[in-house]
Amino acid sequence: MATEPIKILFFDTGNYSRSPAAEVMAKAIALRAGASHRFEFASAGMTDTHVGDEADPRTKLACDEMGYDLAGFRCTQADASIFAAYDQILAMDKNNLAALRLALRDGDRAEISLLDPDREIPDPYHGDQDAFRKVMDMIEHRVKEIVEGA
Repeated sequence: MATEPIKILFFDTGNYSRSPAAEVMAKAIALRAGASHRFEFASAGMTDTHVGDEADPRTKLACDEMGYDLAGFRCTQADASIFAAYDQILAMDKNNLAALRLALRDGDRAEISLLDPDREIPDPYHGDQDAFRKVMDMIEHRVKEIVEGA
């Protein structure tokens, strides 16, 4: 009997730096693990600042160096439909989590939490390329745990 895939949305401020990386990493890791049929991954942001843009060039470079391809990715903004469309919404930091909790309505089914329950994933936007590499390593580690633990 086939089961429905777990639908996971990665969420951050602009869907520009962290959440795009989490999405492409999760898809690639699940594919390599032979588990892509068990998941549907997507990402979105809280603001419309980067809607339609490619991911941050520093994110793209760090992901390329790690073997993840962001070609074709375009930033999107979340709306209220995410709470019905996804099983889990994973926020990168406490500010993102607070925004999700404020928007959550009675009857919404999505479970919301931090991507990493032990720490926030810092926004590298104002940092250098090394900051992006460190954040991408954090995201990759946590995404591997999610895929392997499901």
